[in-house]
Amino acid sequence: VLLKSESMVTSFRRVLRGVCDGEVLLDSKLRISGKAGCLQTFLMTGAGDFENKNFEELLVEDERERFRSFMLAPEPSNSSAPPCLRVSLKRSNSYRVGVDLFHVPHQLGEETYHLVALREDCDTRSLPEVICTEDADEHPYAH
Repeated sequence: VLLKSESMVTSFRRVLRGVCDGEVLLDSKLRISGKAGCLQTFLMTGAGDFENKNFEELLVEDERERFRSFMLAPEPSNSSAPPCLRVSLKRSNSYRVGVDLFHVPHQLGEETYHLVALREDCDTRSLPEVICTEDADEHPYAH
C-alpha cells in the first residue's frame, strides 16, 4: 500500500508541473523532500539542491508564522479545491516574488507529508524589499 501511495504522489506531482509553476513535497517538519527544481526558477538562484531545507526559510520573515498556521490547519472537510495562501519568497538580491500556495496534506506511512503547488503572482514579480531606516529624511525613497 505504501508503494502505491508513493506512486500516486509522484503522479500528482507530475500533473501539477503541467498546470502550475511548480510543486514541492514537504515532510511533517515542513522540510523540502527532493530537489524541488522549481525553486531555482522562483528564487533565480543557481543553488540546485533544496532537499531537507526548511521551506519557511525561503519566505519573507514576517510571513512565516502565517505560513506555518496555514500548513498545520485541519483540512477542510467539504472543500473541492485545496486551500490557498499568498506568500512572498525572498530572493538573495533583496527582491521578493509573490506566489500562491495550494496545499494538500497526504499520509505516507506514519508521517504526514504536504503536497504544495506554487503559482507565481506575475503582478508582484521582482518587487524590491522595502527597507526602512531611521535616517529616512536623508533617503526619501526608503519608505
